[in-house]
Amino acid sequence: MPLQYYAVIEAPTPYGKYSINPMKNLKCDLCEATAKGETFEAWMDALKPHYGVPDAEVMNDFSKTKEDMEKWLAENKARFEAAPVINTY
Repeated sequence: MPLQYYAVIEAPTPYGKYSINPMKNLKCDLCEATAKGETFEAWMDALKPHYGVPDAEVMNDFSKTKEDMEKWLAENKARFEAAPVINTY
């Protein structure tokens, strides 16, 4: 079973804690691990532990330029924006 990572921003309400943004669930672009996040930044934060261990060899490829990293981030942001919402709280 693939690993799942979570990043949830919660806010107190009169009814308890509820997610303040729609949650999205996406796979890692390099493997089958998944992460959930309410925002692109939260999703990327949820993936940081994963990119640090299972896919570390790709993340530590020093032949990549700053432009490569910016392109990679833009592609992942587009994937996140296009992903369906999994809750509507």
